[in-house]
Amino acid sequence: MIPMNHEERIPMKYIKTFLTKALMLCVSVFSVVVLLALLTTIISFSFYSVILAAAVSALIYMYLKLPSNTDQ
Repeated sequence: MIPMNHEERIPMKYIKTFLTKALMLCVSVFSVVVLLALLTTIISFSFYSVILAAAVSALIYMYLKLPSNTDQ
């Protein structure tokens, strides 16, 4: 390995620091995007389950409230 003088090593150190910070920023942004996607999925599943429960309960209510022929 060829030894470099002080002036040649400093820019490599700055590039390494810059790339490390850029990588950390990219990972942070990716983590936030994944977290938001998971939260929206959870919210949509809970909304769909509430709608399904309301529909099933409405069907049960309508079925039980139908006039039966045995009442006459």
